[in-house]
Amino acid sequence: MLSTEMEVVHHPGADAVTAFCGAASSRVIGRAAAHSSMCEVRKRGVNVGPRRTSHGVSGSGALTNARRVLVLSGERDAGDGHDGEVTGVATASEKGVRARQIALIAVWGVASAHVASFVAAHSAYNDVGLLTTLLSNYVSDPGVLNGLYWAIFTSLGVWPLIYAMMLYPGSPRQRTWFNVSTGVSFFLGMFALGPYLALRGSPSENVPPPKESWRRRALESRAAGLYVLAQAVAAYVVASGIGAFPMDLVDVVLYARWVDLVRLFNASPLVHGSCIDCVLMWAFLPAAVVDDMKRRGLWGSDAVSNWLIVATMQAVPLLGPAVYLLTRPALPLPSEQR
Repeated sequence: MLSTEMEVVHHPGADAVTAFCGAASSRVIGRAAAHSSMCEVRKRGVNVGPRRTSHGVSGSGALTNARRVLVLSGERDAGDGHDGEVTGVATASEKGVRARQIALIAVWGVASAHVASFVAAHSAYNDVGLLTTLLSNYVSDPGVLNGLYWAIFTSLGVWPLIYAMMLYPGSPRQRTWFNVSTGVSFFLGMFALGPYLALRGSPSENVPPPKESWRRRALESRAAGLYVLAQAVAAYVVASGIGAFPMDLVDVVLYARWVDLVRLFNASPLVHGSCIDCVLMWAFLPAAVVDDMKRRGLWGSDAVSNWLIVATMQAVPLLGPAVYLLTRPALPLPSEQR
């Protein structure tokens, strides 16, 4: 019985063919991955087309730009050993911004609805006389009006300036909205500024500093900080009654003023709305302070120290922000920022 044996002959060129095929397939897969990355970036409206060099058209620039955009947006190429790392950080940051926006808008909406309802229910109360006293007669005759409320009312002309000094550096891309919101806030307070403060976007420390202008010089000046400090000191002095009454009666006067302020709060739409507005101005301040500290390099790696600075400003309304505005470092000019 014949048996046939087949001998497998190893051809010397087989290894070269195998290597060539493997390299070709890897190149095809790589190009497919690059094409997929650039398609994903183009969906986001970014131009990553080939760039022209002195040696002709280079496609590597397109792939590099695609990788940069994907990494900056929170994604990494598969296989680089950091899958999900940047994505997780970006997602956490986006969630934090969204949570802050929802919280600010929710509080602002509830407060606005409450004040509107209170004004409608107490429309018969005459606030004209109170407003006239606030604007003209209090300086000549302080005894005709509650000193605590005078301090609250006048502070509503200082709070918008504090917010403008902190928010202006992050507003170049939203200049019209910033101008309208801060301008109207001198009359309507946080009821006008709230939507801009909540929805302006973050982190605003990535926004280039504004160009040199009269407005930048005014809002960054020591004179503006000194004005805020002077108004804050005046508000505390008038509210406490120091200087207007003997020291042994200050505590009694202050208690009587608080009792009278509660009465006015429950009866007058003007007092009710301005008191709530003042509380909102105070409560929303950290949203502006944190961004301003980051833009000026004051937000360090120690979270406890960072929030201790913010808490100190919150603990002493008006005075705390005034001291911060006087001591914060100057904002760099666009030409100085790399």
